[in-house]
Amino acid sequence: MNKQIKKIVCIIIAAVIILGNSKALSASAAQPKMILTGYEINKNVVNAGDEFMLKLTFKNTYSYSIKNIKVSVVGENGNILPANGTAGTAYVDNIYGDTEEIIELNMKAAEGLEEKSYKLTVKCEYEDGYGNPYTSEDSIFIPIYLEQKLSVTDIVLSSENVDLGEELGISGKVNNMGDGKLYNVCVKISGKVIASQESYLGNIDPGKSANFDMYARAIDATEGKVMMSIAYEDIKGITYEYILSNENPININVTKPIYEDLVVVKEEAKKDNSVLIAVCVVGIILILITIFGLKKISNKKRILEDY
Repeated sequence: MNKQIKKIVCIIIAAVIILGNSKALSASAAQPKMILTGYEINKNVVNAGDEFMLKLTFKNTYSYSIKNIKVSVVGENGNILPANGTAGTAYVDNIYGDTEEIIELNMKAAEGLEEKSYKLTVKCEYEDGYGNPYTSEDSIFIPIYLEQKLSVTDIVLSSENVDLGEELGISGKVNNMGDGKLYNVCVKISGKVIASQESYLGNIDPGKSANFDMYARAIDATEGKVMMSIAYEDIKGITYEYILSNENPININVTKPIYEDLVVVKEEAKKDNSVLIAVCVVGIILILITIFGLKKISNKKRILEDY
């Protein structure tokens, strides 16, 4: 009898253990999960000091609804903060099973940041239908850029009047007036009256300048403008172009070479020389005729005297 009781007790204990494990496995398999499936910002470029809207997309992979969802976004060392005094936290009452929810937060990049990507930690707290709490945590990265701005100063022309075929010298200075570095800076001059030329200046750090000194050949004898543009890249390799304002145009006047006038002068000189030669020849002939005439008269007079 005692053996039978012991056997029954063992069976009961084993059944309890199996049932407990089964419930634990079932509970584990059915644990609700909130997954961050994507994020985006409402700007192509976020500069240091800019505000932006951060959109986070979450998916409830659980078959049933989850509730009391709290989403918090925290930046490292205060690099990216909630904008307009907000707490960087959003609340959602309920998300149905196997559905997505978009949560928006206003954020701001701090002033004086370097050009790089900054880490944001996204923490999600939520409950299942029985009030059991759960948490999830993800990391995202927001690239921050620095504003790029430049100016062109100290433009000097070798001359505002150039002969056709001669070279025009143009010098000046490109100044980095922004917070970001200018990459692969290139100066280009072009126009109807000159041949296009380019000058590569390389990279220019914030607050620094680079000088250029260029020469372009005059190709059209007329008056016209010299167009100047500055091409440069940002840290991502995107190219931008700065065109010198039409309010300060570079005007030059290309004239025909002076040697064409010299040809005319030489031709006129040749004509004058021809006339002079002709006069000299006529003068020499008259002198010879006079000499021969006088000599003939003298001979005739001598013959008459002899008789």
